Amino acid sequence: MRCPACASETLQPATTAQGVEVDRCTQCGGVWLDEGEIFNFTPDRITLARALMQAKPQEKSGERLSPKTGKPMREVPLLGGRLTLDACPDTRGFWLDAGELEKIGEIDRHLAALATRAPAREGSHGPAARAVPRLARLPNLFVQSGLVLGGLYALAALVLIAAAEYYKLPPGLVLGAGFIAVCFQFVLAPFLMDWLLALIFQGTWVTSFDLPPHLAEFVRKACDEKGLAFPQFGIINDGAPNAFTYGHTPRNARIVLTRGLIGILDPGELEAVVAHEMGHARHWDILLMTIAQLAPLVLYYIYRTMLRSSGGDDRGGAYRLVFVAAAYILYIASEFVVLFFSRVREYHADRFAGQVTGRPNDVSTALVKIAYGLAGQAPKGEAGKEEDRRPGLEAVGALGIFDAGIAKAFAVASYSTARAGAAQAGAGGRAAIDKEALLGAMRWDLWNPWARYYELASTHPLVAKRIGRMSELAAWMGQEPFITFNLWKPESYWDDFLEDLAAMWLPTLMLVGLCLAAFHTGEKWLYGLALAMAGVSWLVKLSLLYPRKFFPRTTVSALLRNVKVSGVRGIPCVLAGRVIGRGVPGLIWSEDFIMRDDTGIIFLDYSQPLRVWEFLFGLTRWRKLPGLDVEVTGWYRRSPVPYVEIQAISTEANRYRCYTFPFLHAAAWAVTLGGIALFALLVGGWW
Repeated sequence: MRCPACASETLQPATTAQGVEVDRCTQCGGVWLDEGEIFNFTPDRITLARALMQAKPQEKSGERLSPKTGKPMREVPLLGGRLTLDACPDTRGFWLDAGELEKIGEIDRHLAALATRAPAREGSHGPAARAVPRLARLPNLFVQSGLVLGGLYALAALVLIAAAEYYKLPPGLVLGAGFIAVCFQFVLAPFLMDWLLALIFQGTWVTSFDLPPHLAEFVRKACDEKGLAFPQFGIINDGAPNAFTYGHTPRNARIVLTRGLIGILDPGELEAVVAHEMGHARHWDILLMTIAQLAPLVLYYIYRTMLRSSGGDDRGGAYRLVFVAAAYILYIASEFVVLFFSRVREYHADRFAGQVTGRPNDVSTALVKIAYGLAGQAPKGEAGKEEDRRPGLEAVGALGIFDAGIAKAFAVASYSTARAGAAQAGAGGRAAIDKEALLGAMRWDLWNPWARYYELASTHPLVAKRIGRMSELAAWMGQEPFITFNLWKPESYWDDFLEDLAAMWLPTLMLVGLCLAAFHTGEKWLYGLALAMAGVSWLVKLSLLYPRKFFPRTTVSALLRNVKVSGVRGIPCVLAGRVIGRGVPGLIWSEDFIMRDDTGIIFLDYSQPLRVWEFLFGLTRWRKLPGLDVEVTGWYRRSPVPYVEIQAISTEANRYRCYTFPFLHAAAWAVTLGGIALFALLVGGWW
C-alpha cells in the first residue's frame, strides 16, 4: 500500500502500545487504520462513534487516494474542525497524519500514544528470509517414545505399589481394568468412528477414483516410497476445512477430509495435508498415543479408588488425604506429559509432509488456511467437571491437522480481499495469502503469554511455531521460506495476562477464602460476606468478559491484529459475511458456525444458558443458515485462537439472539444481593 501523503512511500507494519498492528509510513509518520481499528485506541468507544456520526454531514471529497482502493478519500472533520481524518468510503478505513492519532486523545484523554519506535524490519518475508542458519533437530521418535512411555508406566507402577501397600487395593485388578479399557478403546474406536462418520457427520467413504487425480497419484507414489498401504478415504460434506486420521496400524489407516478443505486448498496444499496424516500412520502414532493414554487412565482409577477407600485401620484422615491428593496431582502431571508427547509427534508429521512432498511451503500455507480456519468445541457445562475427565478417544483427537479438542475456534485473515484483484490470485483462481495479515495473526501466538498457557493443554503446537519449523525446513532444502517472523515486540503483555488471570479466579478466591475464614473463626457473618464479595467480583469479571458500551463494525483481519485479547478479555464487534459451514464439520446438531468475510474465516460460538437449547437450535434452525449473508454482533476472543461469541446473528428474514450474558449477569446480581441479605441477617442476629 502506498502512503496517501507521500505517494511514493510504501506503508510498513508497526505495532502500537495497544498491541494493534497498523500500517505506517516511515517517511512522514502517518498511519492507516483498517475498518474498526480506530476504536482500539480509546476505551470511550461511544464518544468516538458519536463524534464520527456527527461529522458525517460535514464530510467532503478529498484529494488523497485510498491506499486500499486507489480512489479519492473523504475528509472527516472532528473536534470542531481541529482534526481532519481521511476516510475510505469503500473499506471504511482511516488515514491519520503524524500526530493525529494523539489528537484523538482530546476525545478521551486516556488515549495511549502510538509506539512508533520500531516499525517492522524489512525482510519479514521474501528474499531476506533465506538466512535460516540450520535445521532444528527434532527429538528422536524412538528415544522419545521409549523415555515418555517408560516414565509414564514407571510413575503408574509407583503409585500402584503405594496404593496396594497402604490401601489394600488389588494391583492386578486396577492394572487389568486399565489395560482392558485401553485395549477395548483401541480395538473398537476405529469401527465406532466409521459408524459415527456415516450416521451423524454426513460422511461417505470414497475410492481412489473419486479423489482428485493429482491427490490419488501423489498418495500412490508416497505409499510406494514409504512402504505404506493406500489409506481409506472419507469425505464429510461440510464447508468448514478439516482433516484427521484414525485406525489401528499403518496398514488400515483412514484419512477423513471435508469438502471445505478440498475447496479451499491448492493441489499442493491438499497433498501436504494428506501427507501430514500419512506421517501419523507412518510413525505408528495411532497405536503409541493409545498406549500413552493407559498410564493416565491407571492413575485416574487409582485416585478414584483411593478416594472411595477408607484405607488401613491405623491410617489417619490427614495421611489419607495426602495420598489422594498426590495420586490426583500425578494423574494431572501424566496428562500433560501425554500432551507434550503428542506435540512433538506433530512436528514430526509436519516434517514428514514437507520432505515427502518436497514443498515445505505448501505445509505452511495449508496450516494458514486450515489451522486458522478449523473449528472445534470444548466441553461445556457438566462435561467440563473433573469427574468427566477420563481419558477416552484422545488418541484419535490428537491425530488431526490441528487440535479441535481445546479450541473453540480458529480464524485467519489469510486471503487478500476481492479488491486486490485477479493479479494476486493463486492456483485454481484462489486468492493469494496476505502475508502482512498473517504476520499480524502470528503475533498473538508468539507474544501473548496466554498462548503458552493454552498450548500446555493442547495436543498440537501453536500454528506460528509450526510455520516457523517449516520455514527452517524450506531454507535447509534450498528454498525460499514462505514467511519468517521477525517483528519487534513493543512490550511484554504480562501485565494484561496477570490482570485477566486475577479477574478469572477472583470470584472463586473470594468465596473459598472467606468461607475458610468463617469456618476457622466461627464467625457466621463471614459466610454472607463471602457470598456478597463473590457476587461483586463475578460482576467485575463479567465486565471484562462482556464489555457492552459500543460494538463497532470491523473485519476478521482487523480483529486478528489485536494482541491484547484473550478468553477472558472480550472485544465488542460487528462482522458481516457468509455462513460456510458448521462449527463441528458435518455434525448434524452442531449449533456453532464458520463465517467468511472478504478478509478471512472465523468461528462463531452460539452459546445459550442451557445446553439443550443449543442442541435443539443446531438440530432444527441451523439448516436455514448455510450460504446466507449474515451480520453478527458479539465479542471477539482468543483462547488460544480467535472466535466470536455471538450476542445476535441476523439474516434478511430472521434474527437469533444468545442469552448467556444476561443470564450470567442476573445470576451474579442474585448472588450479590443474596450475600448482602445473608450478611445483614447474620450480623443482626436474625438467623
